[in-house]
Amino acid sequence: MNESRIEVKNGNKRAVFVRSDQGWTPDWFYQDDRPMLRFKDHEWLSIGHEHPAIAQEAEKIRGGVVFRGCSKYGNVDVPWSIAIRRDKLSGGFVVECTFVPAETIELLEAYSTFETPYEYDGSETVTTVIGQNPVQKWQGPERVTPKQWNHAVIDRATAAAFEAVLEQIAGLDATVERVDVPSLEITDVAANAVSVEILAQQGERWTEHPERYGSDVAARLRAAETIPGSYATKVLAWDAEARNALDRLFTEFDVLATPTVGATRKVIGVPDIDIDGVAVFHRTVLSSYAWPVNRTGNPALALPIPGSGEPPASLQLIGARFGEAQLLEVGLALEEAGLVATAKPWSWFG
Repeated sequence: MNESRIEVKNGNKRAVFVRSDQGWTPDWFYQDDRPMLRFKDHEWLSIGHEHPAIAQEAEKIRGGVVFRGCSKYGNVDVPWSIAIRRDKLSGGFVVECTFVPAETIELLEAYSTFETPYEYDGSETVTTVIGQNPVQKWQGPERVTPKQWNHAVIDRATAAAFEAVLEQIAGLDATVERVDVPSLEITDVAANAVSVEILAQQGERWTEHPERYGSDVAARLRAAETIPGSYATKVLAWDAEARNALDRLFTEFDVLATPTVGATRKVIGVPDIDIDGVAVFHRTVLSSYAWPVNRTGNPALALPIPGSGEPPASLQLIGARFGEAQLLEVGLALEEAGLVATAKPWSWFG
């Protein structure tokens, strides 16, 4: 293709792409002559921490165009393609992102992201969306993100069991208040710093004897190789901020309560968990609530909620640092009240 510019048009809207000596890059999605949306930082997609900005090939297709490239994730080749088509129904465009790695890799994220122009007067209402999930909302300089947007992934049944047990706890004359702790939101640095720590422990052996690792573990170590080493020190700031935020809360509250996990069933051999019809990577579902507490060093209890299904939903109680005694007292009180309990296994004798 000899053109230096490709436009996919839909009425007064245009998706524009330009070619340089290196290859094809996304420009803007325009309405008339006004830039409205672009691929974030003019990069095609995110493959973990790889953000390819150049496509080597472009091919016109019915209703649009497809761009193709190949990136490295660790030592693994990851061919990818981005197709952009006009959509008659919405009057806009449909973007399809596809990649097929040459070997198994493990990712926390893989998608195309978009952003609006930076040239605003500061009074606009702005909503940030990742995937199909809204994550932040601003009105001018004020953050007005609804609290429920900050919640980790959870299915309806688990959420209902958690709310029900909170109501029962309130019925014991306990004071139950809802709190919002933005400092515990899992950032990119916080989520991936552990990979740097693992690679530091396993790096020499992994480099010299990769054949000694199973395919699943090898995929994780390849993913760890793509994480900047600086994350290991940057995460210390996250740790400190989260720890201080919890310390402040425990001057007002005896314990904090969250779900332990976002769902109750993980099928062996299947990487995703069904969250009300949506497939979500299992680690996101199973670690979002417990993981921040592991980094801050606060003690926590995981307590099964009876009557919430099999396996049961679980209530996580978090205590102040070095507050194990008080945390255990609260857990015991809830067990004696019948609000949490461990069922006998079906093979139990006696």
